Amino acid sequence: MLIYIAIGIPIGVVLTLGAEWALFAAGARKMNSRGRRSDGRQAGP
Repeated sequence: MLIYIAIGIPIGVVLTLGAEWALFAAGARKMNSRGRRSDGRQAGP
């Protein structure tokens, strides 16, 4: 039983961080493309 918990927690953390990073990366890419189009410079984070 404990082995499933020991394996499941890191996987859950990785999936959660991966999902948050993917959302952040998508939003940052959208903002950067908008900034590049308007003034030629990448928008900051």
